Amino acid sequence: MLTLDKEHTNLAPDADLNEFEKLADMVSLIKGNDIPGAVSAYHQLSPEMKNQRVPTMLHLLILRRLPDVEAYKDALKEAAKVHQEPSFQYMLLDLYLLEKNYTKAAECQDTLMTLTGKDAVLLATKALFQMHGGSKEDARKTMLEALALEPDCISVHDRAIDVLREAGDHKALADSMRFMEEQTTYRFKGELSDPRWADFLKSLESAPWR
Repeated sequence: MLTLDKEHTNLAPDADLNEFEKLADMVSLIKGNDIPGAVSAYHQLSPEMKNQRVPTMLHLLILRRLPDVEAYKDALKEAAKVHQEPSFQYMLLDLYLLEKNYTKAAECQDTLMTLTGKDAVLLATKALFQMHGGSKEDARKTMLEALALEPDCISVHDRAIDVLREAGDHKALADSMRFMEEQTTYRFKGELSDPRWADFLKSLESAPWR
């Protein structure tokens, strides 16, 4: 649930009390699911208040719930110019995915890992972005790094299937397929008629599924 107090808003110490009250009204409108009203309340804030971190994030959250995708994208770009901290820059992931800029989306995973440290699921997601961006070999290397970091993580192996298949790493692909079938109820035979599996089915590693 959204809460708002001066301790957690990161507002300037000399922020006008009236501005703070306007921001509190904005939060109340969001809680009441009055999204158009919340947008209107945001635009009543002073320019200085709008540039504070919390009002900016709230504005982005409500724009994300509206059908005007371009307005959301524009707001993300403007916010990124003001807020350089990694936690805020990671919000640009939405922008890059909307624009199908998978190279930048992959960089966002690196940005988040400057805060969290190396994380297998984030690496695996980065590999998916690299694959969609056309960098299959980079995607393969990143995915293998994720698997080495957490070899028993179902989420990582699940993400690995598409990446390793597209990269043509049949041995690693077979290992992940075997892991998924041993650790979950999923079985691959039903999907192997998909043309994307044709190269794998020609390999020696595919024998258990032929």
